[in-house]
Amino acid sequence: MDYKNVIDRIGIELEGFYDKRLFEAPTGEFNQIRLLEGQRLINISNDGSLRTMNEWERENESAEIKTRPLDARQIKYVLGAFSSLQEAKLYRINKSCGLHFHVSLLDNGFSNLCREDFYNDMVKLFKNHYPSIWNERKNNKYCT
Repeated sequence: MDYKNVIDRIGIELEGFYDKRLFEAPTGEFNQIRLLEGQRLINISNDGSLRTMNEWERENESAEIKTRPLDARQIKYVLGAFSSLQEAKLYRINKSCGLHFHVSLLDNGFSNLCREDFYNDMVKLFKNHYPSIWNERKNNKYCT
């Protein structure tokens, strides 16, 4: 399915626990996240709804990173930064964390969005292009 004719923009909300250095003097992987914030592609806010389940989570920061509505090119750029944080073990989740998508559709979008192949394509996209995010979240039971 060609989603260019279905989806206009996508916004992402990514809840998790971030190494507290992200909120201090950003360097390395943290600098990439702060750069996205400076470009107004993302907004970082505290998230008091998350439950800490281990010492690392208690010592670091719970936060939600929200993107503004993004086009396909921007999504790839932002998710790449998220993946690098996770691969560097600077971002972690537990069962209280969520990953949410907000999809802005073109006129014909809703009926196409409800198709099974749309869901299968989205799963395939994450498995193939963002394996660190997929592996971290595939067994999450937050919404079940």
